[in-house]
Amino acid sequence: MTIHSDWSRILHEECPAAFSKRPPIARMDIGIIDGHLQLMRLDTRMGTWECFIRNQFLKPIQTLFQQGCPRVVLCFDNYSAVPSYKSMTQLSRTGRLHQQEIKVFSAHDSLPSEIPEDPMLYLMNRNFKLKLIEMLCERIPVLVQLAQGQEFILDYKRVVSYTFTHPKIPVLVKDMEPMGESDVKFCRYVTKYGNALVHAIDGDYMAIALLYYTQHDLRDTNKIFIYRQLSVLQSTSSTVTAKNKRKRDADLVFFNPVEQEPAKRPKCWVNMQMLYAVVANAMRQSKYHESINPATGCFYTDRDAVFSAVYLMLCAGTDFSRNIPLLGPKRMWDALPLICAPLLQAVRGEPRLNERRFLNLVIARMYAINFKKHTAEINSMQGVLDSLHRSKLSDSTKQKLPSHERLVATLRNLNWVVEYWSMENGSVETPSDGQYGFAIDSTTGNMTFVDLAPSP
Repeated sequence: MTIHSDWSRILHEECPAAFSKRPPIARMDIGIIDGHLQLMRLDTRMGTWECFIRNQFLKPIQTLFQQGCPRVVLCFDNYSAVPSYKSMTQLSRTGRLHQQEIKVFSAHDSLPSEIPEDPMLYLMNRNFKLKLIEMLCERIPVLVQLAQGQEFILDYKRVVSYTFTHPKIPVLVKDMEPMGESDVKFCRYVTKYGNALVHAIDGDYMAIALLYYTQHDLRDTNKIFIYRQLSVLQSTSSTVTAKNKRKRDADLVFFNPVEQEPAKRPKCWVNMQMLYAVVANAMRQSKYHESINPATGCFYTDRDAVFSAVYLMLCAGTDFSRNIPLLGPKRMWDALPLICAPLLQAVRGEPRLNERRFLNLVIARMYAINFKKHTAEINSMQGVLDSLHRSKLSDSTKQKLPSHERLVATLRNLNWVVEYWSMENGSVETPSDGQYGFAIDSTTGNMTFVDLAPSP
């Protein structure tokens, strides 16, 4: 799962210093690799499984050791522990491939001797993916070359460790609960071991790291650097000359993560402590730190500010929730100084999210700001929606406007996402009674959003 890619571009524009092509010089304690992301780069051109293992797994493992990490952990998705809400995303991805036939592969089939043609159509078959993960978990520990003092950790259905002294004997790592998706596993290693280099391109790692720091002080012993694709935000300035525009567009071809092959996309190390400070400083424009938080009786803190900002980031969409239509990351970021106070009050001013305040004073205000020619600033979500539907906006734009029910469901979805991403070691409940905006479709038996579920 991931957040909208524009958030990375916005943060890069706000703080270029946080994005470096060189690895950090700080003392590192652990390297972490999202094995699932590496798995999804399976390519027929690699030919043999040995070539695939060497390039996508052994190479990044050894690189992290060479960059000073005494231990490296490789994480794979443990499907038996993945939240049931994720089934909606899987059904959507499968649906997009209906025009191409997903390859048949049973639980009792053996992997082909070489990487097959159309590997993505094989990876969409759960049996094939599980068989491939099992093979990788058997082969990689045998092939990893450990030096004195180095440790290799494999996190799949359980967490086991291999050392230089006993390179072939897996030892169970204590106090590590089984967890599902790879991207929610990495923070517990920061807590347990210290400074981390995280090899993962998905944007959700950045949001999860920011949430981690809202629960922990920023210290010299919990630094997080994420190795990911470098991306820049396209300029919308009207002052760009034709010549500069051509040059800018030519540069953007190099930095565009959508149009480049994964191996050709430039990478960078992202300093998450630095980005935490950037987000907090952006929120300080509203002088939130001078206001009393009624939930605590103390002034709002940077933790409150960044936590609330992450909540807003998720409003642009996640794998577990839909976006707020017509409000992209850039518009949300630009509106931040104007919505910061009610955002903090809605998210952190009470023990639980105040949905009414969030809808009427945050989302409604953003719609009013971005469609100011079509509506007055009305402190009511329903009032803003009614005004926009009566306006001269095009019919196509009006059709994109959300219903009040969808917005409420989305906020409840995000309540769960934040709880899930904040869980360092364990699992969270996934009820289907609507409290998190998820429900079971009585006609299909599939998980869906509560506003889309047919009435009983």
